[in-house]
Amino acid sequence: MLDALQDQVGALDRRAAELAVAREVLRETIAGAEGRTASASTAR
Repeated sequence: MLDALQDQVGALDRRAAELAVAREVLRETIAGAEGRTASASTAR
């Protein structure tokens, strides 16, 4: 029983790490898109 719970906690920890990476990638993507939008509007 305890081993199964520890396995689940380990899986959740790995998933949390994956989501943290995905969140950072999205932040960078959004920041880049906002930067392109701002530079495009100032270029006009």
